[in-house]
Amino acid sequence: MAEHDQYESFEDVEVLGVEERRSLLASSDPVERLWAAWSLGLELGRDATPHLVASLKGEPSDGMRRQLLVVLAGLGEHELLRAFAQSDPDEYVRATAIQYFVRTNPDQLSAIRFAADRLLSDAARVVRRAVLQEIGNELAGVDGDQLEALATDADPDVRRLAVRALASRIPAGGLLPALRERCARSGIDFAAREYIAGLCIEAGFAHQVLAVAVTSDPRTGSRLLDQLLYREKRFQWEALAPLTRIGSPDIDWKALSLLDSRDLEHAFGQMLLYIGRAAKVADRCSTLAEHRIHDLLESGRPVVVRDKDRPALLAAISSLEGRQHTAMMLVHSDDRWDEGDDEEWDDDRYEQGSWSLLDELKRLAGTGEA
Repeated sequence: MAEHDQYESFEDVEVLGVEERRSLLASSDPVERLWAAWSLGLELGRDATPHLVASLKGEPSDGMRRQLLVVLAGLGEHELLRAFAQSDPDEYVRATAIQYFVRTNPDQLSAIRFAADRLLSDAARVVRRAVLQEIGNELAGVDGDQLEALATDADPDVRRLAVRALASRIPAGGLLPALRERCARSGIDFAAREYIAGLCIEAGFAHQVLAVAVTSDPRTGSRLLDQLLYREKRFQWEALAPLTRIGSPDIDWKALSLLDSRDLEHAFGQMLLYIGRAAKVADRCSTLAEHRIHDLLESGRPVVVRDKDRPALLAAISSLEGRQHTAMMLVHSDDRWDEGDDEEWDDDRYEQGSWSLLDELKRLAGTGEA
């Protein structure tokens, strides 16, 4: 190519003849190459495609390849975009290719399916972000197998799109069966299970979701309970009690959190067990049990210690005596001992309270009722 003075603007290049601009596609200056490509595309349309494609395939600059792909997208070169989205060594070039493949392709269903495939096949974050930005919430037409794979993706935004698309295919009457089926099988599609569980709860199936949590593996069950807690559902102890057989402290805490405050007396024995088993250090389940027993006793409702609960009551008293600074709870909630407080426990402060949990439990042990 003959030497020429450097062009200063797009307008300087645009007024050149077609052959001069084709020659500029081989210029050593990437900006001139870009101006030439744009002006040829604007003037010649698809007639410029062979020259632009040849320039693209020999282009060493990642940025220039991206620009050429944008020009060629406007000229309808969708298969070329597909190829570069799959094989270009630069992740930013692949991102641009997939974005414009989706944006300019008249066959949107095919384009979105290809985009979903890139989500599965391309680990580069910039590519995945570009796909999500381009397709938005449009995954409804993607194959079921692709959606199932995307529902377990490491990227939470990918999972969110996939599970919504999966759920959109479930008829309203099939939500609960779908949840049961997913929770019964092995797999790591927790996002899909949680999302469908949320839909079930909002559709009025909170008790059924709780029942599924009881029969699921502990990890799945715990996540279903999270959905119930998030939506502030509450249950009678009869429905929650089976969760205690799972043997998970995390699930025990969630079951106690889901307990309706109007039914605390029916969980009294179990709450005593939680306090008693924390003999040395209070865990969050025993601490919650202490607070809930305090609420029960403060409510004025009668509490009767059954014979079968007496060993648990004595164990709870022993535990509280051993860690009195975390268990003494005064009548006024803002006057409870903060176990994070560095100050020593003030015995006078404790004595000023009208009662403490420990004193009440001792009284129960002596009289059998409060």
